[in-house]
Amino acid sequence: YFFTALVNKALMSPIVALTYNQDRLEGNFRFHHARVRTGAESIAFTGGEEETKAALNVDFRQALHNQTTQIFKQSYLNLFTGFIGNGNAMLGYAIAALTIFTHPSYSKYTAADLAE
Repeated sequence: YFFTALVNKALMSPIVALTYNQDRLEGNFRFHHARVRTGAESIAFTGGEEETKAALNVDFRQALHNQTTQIFKQSYLNLFTGFIGNGNAMLGYAIAALTIFTHPSYSKYTAADLAE
């Protein structure tokens, strides 16, 4: 269990930082998008469409890249926790099977008797 806790900690720490960063990046994108809606007329009059579009694209790409990284790291964590959850059940069955198949008191029973 100690090993599992260490691996979980190692896998979760970057995800926490990515989640915080994702919230910050999405907030920046929403802020800039709202600023475009508010100042659309002045942007059009001054010819700042390309500059505004480029700034929004940078914000969007940063948020998208961060979210993609977050999804991949989360999938590794989900894979590990699923493996550990199923592995614990398999370990319990393996211990029970070793006890049954190696203990001398069970040798008098047939496989059909043990299956019942």
